[in-house]
Amino acid sequence: MACLIAYHGWGFDHTCWVDWRVYFQQKNHRFDCFDRGYFGQPHNPTFSGDRPYILLLHSYGLHLCPTNMIVAADTIVIFNSFLSFHPSEPRLKRRSQLTLQRMGDRCRTHPQEVLQAFWQTCEAPNKSHPQRLSHSNYPLLQEDLSHLNAVNLTDQSAPVQAIKQTETVWVIHSSADKIVPWGQGATLAEAVATPSWNCIAAVGHGLPFSHPDHCWSLPPFTTLDSREHFS
Repeated sequence: MACLIAYHGWGFDHTCWVDWRVYFQQKNHRFDCFDRGYFGQPHNPTFSGDRPYILLLHSYGLHLCPTNMIVAADTIVIFNSFLSFHPSEPRLKRRSQLTLQRMGDRCRTHPQEVLQAFWQTCEAPNKSHPQRLSHSNYPLLQEDLSHLNAVNLTDQSAPVQAIKQTETVWVIHSSADKIVPWGQGATLAEAVATPSWNCIAAVGHGLPFSHPDHCWSLPPFTTLDSREHFS
């Protein structure tokens, strides 16, 4: 059976993947989740057991994932992610930088309000929202929010080079993403040289959590149970 490991993005934790865990464990696949430690103890899983090894990366999760995990994967599925958080077009970049700055300033004084507004903008289901806001690691959330200004993977960066060497890579984005515009997903797909670029209409940033059934209907998951996939 396959081993799947999932990485969440900023403002989430392992609970956002609960439907995925249930779905794949019912099919006797191994499923584990990275946890940054925003709302509890951090967790850094590793692949084990039977192949294929499948890596799921949502948004900032691409930047939180160690390169050695990317190298170990047979299949990588990237949801609503980016090389650089800010768009390259100057006007859009300035607007994005100002929005992130305001969000960071607000996070220092009203972090719970910022998180709740973020989840709503992501259009993620309530069940994927951590309920432990009073025990949140706000310094870490603020640190990573600031780091978004600096993230900028290039064609020559180690993670991108590792992804390009992976057997199967899918980049999946949603056209109605209000956090990361779909064009940045297209740029990422071009950088990692994958022909498997899928833009899903009328869905928000929380795509894998709000529409897991849609994601499971795509080839990287429908082929899991075929004998050909393991040959």
